[in-house]
Amino acid sequence: MKTLALALLLPLAALAEHEIGFIERFALATDREKALGELVPGSEDYYFFHALHYQNTRETAKLNQILNQWRERVPNENESRRMIENREAILAYERDPQTTLKYLIEHLGIRHDHQQEVRDQKPDLPTTLEPAKISREVFHRDALNNDRGLESLSQDALASIIRDEVPLSPDQRRSVLSKLQRPDVPNLVQAIIADLQTDRSRTFGSLPIHRALLPEQLDALLQSFPQWLGQQNFVYTRLRKLAPNADVNLEYDTAEREAWLDRVWAFAQKLPASQNTLKARILYLRLDHDRKQGVYDRSRFIEYIKLPRQLDYINYTYITDVKPGELSNFNVDLSDALLLAPPLGTDEPLVREYFLHLFATEVKPDADPNDVLAQWTAYIAEEWLTPVLAEALITNGIGNPERWASLLTPTAFQQLKDRVDIEFPATNVPQFLPGDDIQFDVAVKNTPKLIVKIFELNTLNFFQTQQRQLNTDLNLDGLVANSEQTHAFEGGPFKRTRQNFKFPALKDKRGAWIIEFIGGGRSSRALIRTGQFRTLQQAGPSGDLILVLDEKNQPVNDAVVWFEGRKLVRDEKLGRIVVPFTNQPGTKNLIIGDATGSFATLTSFMHHAEDYRLDAQFHIEREQLLSRREATLALRTALMIGETHLAPELLKEPKLAIISTTHDGISTTREVKDLKLSAGGVLTHQLTVPERLASLTIVFTAKVDVL
Repeated sequence: MKTLALALLLPLAALAEHEIGFIERFALATDREKALGELVPGSEDYYFFHALHYQNTRETAKLNQILNQWRERVPNENESRRMIENREAILAYERDPQTTLKYLIEHLGIRHDHQQEVRDQKPDLPTTLEPAKISREVFHRDALNNDRGLESLSQDALASIIRDEVPLSPDQRRSVLSKLQRPDVPNLVQAIIADLQTDRSRTFGSLPIHRALLPEQLDALLQSFPQWLGQQNFVYTRLRKLAPNADVNLEYDTAEREAWLDRVWAFAQKLPASQNTLKARILYLRLDHDRKQGVYDRSRFIEYIKLPRQLDYINYTYITDVKPGELSNFNVDLSDALLLAPPLGTDEPLVREYFLHLFATEVKPDADPNDVLAQWTAYIAEEWLTPVLAEALITNGIGNPERWASLLTPTAFQQLKDRVDIEFPATNVPQFLPGDDIQFDVAVKNTPKLIVKIFELNTLNFFQTQQRQLNTDLNLDGLVANSEQTHAFEGGPFKRTRQNFKFPALKDKRGAWIIEFIGGGRSSRALIRTGQFRTLQQAGPSGDLILVLDEKNQPVNDAVVWFEGRKLVRDEKLGRIVVPFTNQPGTKNLIIGDATGSFATLTSFMHHAEDYRLDAQFHIEREQLLSRREATLALRTALMIGETHLAPELLKEPKLAIISTTHDGISTTREVKDLKLSAGGVLTHQLTVPERLASLTIVFTAKVDVL
């Protein structure tokens, strides 16, 4: 018979918080019930000493009652209470041994499955695996039953659970979906729907996989949750899926931009009024796109005007009954849903231009102004629209200007007469390529004489001194124009005409010019750039490798780079321009240009530090690890900077350290030098397995020269 010695230790906190006098009185008291009366009910010591007393006196009913009260008062794990519970489990062993043993195993982690290790005894192990025990279904069941967080499952295993429709509890399904990274999994939509229907408080965007869904999957979800058309996370995600490929430049590719705008509006027009801000911005982008093509779609413009907004030109009676959440807000950045959609502030310039064009093309000379205005004043304030109508008719020479003057105050009429316009229409080409005909339109009014000056810019010098992009705000005082022309126009002070200017001298050149138009006491500037270099970058063994491309994405072999005052040329062996690594990595300006210095482009690049990373993969078959036998160790290495692989020849003094440890605790280390490494290749080495091998550690080391 074994005797189990028990020791009861009081918590240090109890000794520290209470005077030693009570412990003595309690321990030595002939009537401990009376001593317990000194304790404050509900306190930690109240429960502890009452439970201890009832346990010592074996008043089990009172002990269970005080423990239950203690658990209700302090539901979290409590060290003092756990001490009483452990002691009670052991004291109850003689009465109920199985309950005590179960408690000790569950709460104290006590195990009785230890076996004596017998040296050199042949293990009685199976030589084959039963297929039924290693099937996918068995692994799924084991993970779902024993791995609450499913941390042991790979992405492929998680996908197979969804694909095979393995029965899951709501918590397990939520766990699988929270870890899944790829959307191309059959039955994924059904799993997400079941997850969201389990808890109605969950919504779209609560899991990362929601935003990764494919367009067809998002549309399938919408069938089950049509209310998501008013939910911002879903709407923004769906619109992002309509974006063109990453290699498409929407700013310059008009066909792709128009196709994209058609796609987003086809989706957005189904949205409720709570999404008016988004709908208005999409229509704004489409109207802006149209006017650059010379198109002014009346029906689309009316649809845009009908969307309620709180701006100066709006008829406020139209928006009186509109809820605040349904007003279009032009101060919101919508770039998360739409590409290049920063806050606008106001759309008045675009609305004004559309009205000027529509009035100029639709209103007849004998039209009644009241009838014209009546078509729009339900939405537009009449006091704002009337002067716009008058300006459109007067500046386009429709009818007698004196007739339309009655629509303006005398002061406004005089201001319109005296106003000088030298403006660049939106229909002008935004960029030119070498070889293009350099020409564009200028809208002029009240400029009987117009002087045109051309200033050629030294782009290399500007970028080196200013470190910013070109703009029309350059100080031209004191500079002599490369050429100057004078043009005369007739038409009086009211007529606004569009004139086309051609600059054949700039054709077939790569560079930048500011063309200044001066007339009527006013000047306007146009920045003309022909050609643009861009770069491709990758990390190399000696620095960042820069490849310069022209407008047709062809390499510019004679290009140079100016960086921090240094001129860097192409390394003929690498076929790239090498920018040495830095101790201060980050995004920095980079000037790229031709060899003569006549043309340059300012761009930016990520300047990397010389931060090497050595990756290694080891493999050895466990079945080969037999005493005194030979095993084959396979090694694949990779030297990297960032995500770029470097040649393994850069590794100096590569060596392997093979550390074997036996069951007797004896470790042996063997080094293997002069390794022959190759890019993507596998190095193999034969090693002898020692007797009683317990562990095998492989360490690969090498050196690399830091520049």
